[in-house]
Amino acid sequence: MRRWIIPAVGGAVLAGAAVVLAFTWSRSGDSAAAVCDHDSLVAAMHEAIGRADRDAMDSTSLTMPSGCSPDDMTQTMMEVSRSWHVMPDGTMMRASLHASP
Repeated sequence: MRRWIIPAVGGAVLAGAAVVLAFTWSRSGDSAAAVCDHDSLVAAMHEAIGRADRDAMDSTSLTMPSGCSPDDMTQTMMEVSRSWHVMPDGTMMRASLHASP
């Protein structure tokens, strides 16, 4: 009967350590899948477009909020502006520059 107590206690300790490690890792700020803050992205896009309009620029870029990507910009552009579009590298360009002749 005593032969199985040591392996059982050791297994329980290992299982407990695995649970604690998994919980700690899932709560850490270094997670691989950061979420884009939609409101910060919209504000940054409005600011960049406003700056480009004031300076009569045909394209502009912005400092991307943490967790956001050019794909997030593309999905958000229709609610921000219909006269600008997002290039694959995250640069925004006036849509009129790509209009057909």
